[in-house]
Parts: sequence; structure tokens; C-alpha cells
Amino acid sequence: EPFGAGNPLPVFGLYNMKIKAITPLSSNKHLRLTLARGETELTAMMFSTSLEEFPFSVGDTIDAAVTLDINEYMFAQSVSIVIKDCKYSCSQQEKYIDSYRIYEKFMRAERLTLGEINEIMPTREEFAIVYRAIQRIKKWNGSIDVLCARINDDTVSCGRLAFILRCMRQLGLIKLSEEGCVYTAELAENKEKVDLDSAKALIYLKNMLKDIIIKGDRF
Repeated sequence: EPFGAGNPLPVFGLYNMKIKAITPLSSNKHLRLTLARGETELTAMMFSTSLEEFPFSVGDTIDAAVTLDINEYMFAQSVSIVIKDCKYSCSQQEKYIDSYRIYEKFMRAERLTLGEINEIMPTREEFAIVYRAIQRIKKWNGSIDVLCARINDDTVSCGRLAFILRCMRQLGLIKLSEEGCVYTAELAENKEKVDLDSAKALIYLKNMLKDIIIKGDRF
């Protein structure tokens, strides 16, 4: 308290909740989520969000900011849980942030360590994984960490994904815009074959790696 008219509802945190089910309601205008942690399972509502707009999938572990209310029906009371916002759980979030910071360091043209270079250096197969994912999603508009989790096969880190997307834009494979960590990406109408090694960002990163190897400097 205070609560009631003129005061905001208190917001509570539900942490490390695994999504067990996602059910569209009211012609896909709202979602009902079944969440679980350990032996505890509960149902929560997310209003004004369609299945296509919801960036998470069954099996994901999230942290959710929720409000609580009491429902009364047929003389019985139950707790109503409404999700106001959610994100991937803290452990996953920290991993994504650490990786993305290396990409930001690269974008500032700062010198990277050997380990940092390896963190964002992509393989040809990873380029293919990201390309197929964008092709499947059609158009992505959201945070880079959620996109990483959506397409990830446990090899493409968040920083590496951001690096791959920049290379793909330089090669004319995708249309890409960035506002901080929010990305909008979709395939470009480019039917010509491209040489992945010709991306300027990749050339720069490989030259940085060569310089470390030549100098034997792995600081």
C-alpha cells in the first residue's frame, strides 16, 4: 500500500519460469501462458499480444514482471496473474550481454583479445544458420538477444550473431537497421552468389587475428 485509485498496482517478479504452454485466446488477440518452476505450475495472461508477436517459445526460461488480482467466480476466489513484461532469465541474459559487449568493442575499433575474436568469428555454417532463420522468420523486429535465442543452436553467440548480420548487410543479403540492441532484419532481393570472405567487417576481423598471431600477442 497505498493502492487503489490513483496509485499504480504493485509489480512482482517471477524468476526462472519455464514456459510449458502458450495458448492464443480471443482470435489470437491475447495469450495464456502456463509457467513452471520446480514442482510449481501456474497460469498467467498476456493481453494485447498475438502468438506471432510473442518472441518466446515453449521450453524457454523467462523472468516475468506481473501484477496480481483476485478473481471471484461462483463464490470461489482465485489469483489472476497478468504479465506486464518478460525477458529471458538472468543467467541467459548475462551470457548474451557479455557476448554483445565484445561486438560493441569491435564496432568501436578497439583491439580485441584472441578469446574475444574467437567469440565473434563466424563459420560458413553459422552464416547459413542465420540466413535460414531470417528466411523462416521473414522479418524480425526486436532485441538481438531474443533473436539469438530464437535461432540459436548453442553455437551462435549473441555477439557473433550481431557480427554475422552486419556482414550479411555489407554483402547485400539482408536489409538491416539497428537502434541500440533492437534490430530489424529481413532478406534482401539478392539472387546473386556472394563471397562471404569479401565482407569488410570479416576482412577487418581476420586482419586483427593475423596481427595477434604474427606478434604472438594473446593478451
